[in-house]
Amino acid sequence: MLNIIIGKRSNLSNHLLESLDDAMVISSSQVIKALSRLDWGQIDKVNLILNQFQPATRLNDLSNPVEYIDNAISTTANILMFIKDKSPKVNKVVQFMVITNLVLR
Repeated sequence: MLNIIIGKRSNLSNHLLESLDDAMVISSSQVIKALSRLDWGQIDKVNLILNQFQPATRLNDLSNPVEYIDNAISTTANILMFIKDKSPKVNKVVQFMVITNLVLR
């Protein structure tokens, strides 16, 4: 079973990559391009691990809310649509998300 980790610049992703068998990590900025290169006909089952949100160093930064929403929602929707169209046998989808209190001034 292939473990696909989305979110390359993350300590969690790096730890998962080292801990899981048959795992690959993909940058969220290149996710569709990277997923398109896989031979989906040869993939029996996948675990999809989504860890592609706002970097921890920028959790309280809302200077670019469009980018924040893009990372949080749009990228996830695009990944799920791509996976749905490829119709692999998805074993699990795991999504990591950090909820933080944001103070607007």
